[in-house]
Amino acid sequence: MKAIIAQTPTQEQRENALIMAKFGGFWSVWRAVFHDDPDMQKDLNDLFPGTAKDCFDPQTQAPIARPGGQL
Repeated sequence: MKAIIAQTPTQEQRENALIMAKFGGFWSVWRAVFHDDPDMQKDLNDLFPGTAKDCFDPQTQAPIARPGGQL
């Protein structure tokens, strides 16, 4: 999917990837696939309920330590 988006980077292609992620699951795999695309990573974080969004840098979407070390 990432190769398709790279060839034709349209919003429709990005939305198709998010639909596939939503119904297929495997949040961590999708995050790894789009490791160099902060916008897509943010969309993935928003897509999956229960994702602790405060554990990701707001600009780069890189993981950061949980506030206060909470689990």
